[in-house]
Amino acid sequence: MSVREDPQAQPVRPTAEDPVAAAGSELIGGPTGRRALLGTSWWTPVRIVAIVAIGMFALGMVQKLPCYDGGWFYGATAQYTHACYSDIPHLYNGRGFALDLVPYFDRIPDNVSGGMQYLEYPVLTGLFMEVASWMTPHGGSIQDREQIYWLVNAGMLMVCTAVIAVCVARTHRRRPWDALLVALAPPSRSRPPSTGTCSPSPLRPPPC
Repeated sequence: MSVREDPQAQPVRPTAEDPVAAAGSELIGGPTGRRALLGTSWWTPVRIVAIVAIGMFALGMVQKLPCYDGGWFYGATAQYTHACYSDIPHLYNGRGFALDLVPYFDRIPDNVSGGMQYLEYPVLTGLFMEVASWMTPHGGSIQDREQIYWLVNAGMLMVCTAVIAVCVARTHRRRPWDALLVALAPPSRSRPPSTGTCSPSPLRPPPC
């Protein structure tokens, strides 16, 4: 007695439904055949989605190199002309994290913040920034510490990006590949890691 596989239980094959995916698959051997053994490889859709998300985020970090190497610290326009601005290194010192001040509880000295008495970001964002400051070494120059603080934030945000992509991939059991729309989204590589805000700061002109 033969047992038929329930087509509703099988993952949807993108190359069978999406002409763009089918055309792109020609670079790696063509569309999936009907006799292909699915689910037998270590390279599951969820793992591929997570790796793609991490790779795209890493590209965004590379895009920040002109600022990491000096644009955040020297000159007034380099971080804008290279489109690599980020609030994170500026806020490390400017919002009291370098002084071990507790967000929302400790008042920031005016000579540090330029007049902003308390952290102006939402509480969960402030908690995220505070945890990153705990993992930032306190030795070395303030520039070195701001660079490390940015890297720590980047690592934490990369983990968040991978988790989001995996969660989306698991939302629909038969359509895990749809999560590539999240993993490949331009924001994954164009703005990490930044606060994503255009609010003016007394430390720097607004980035928008």
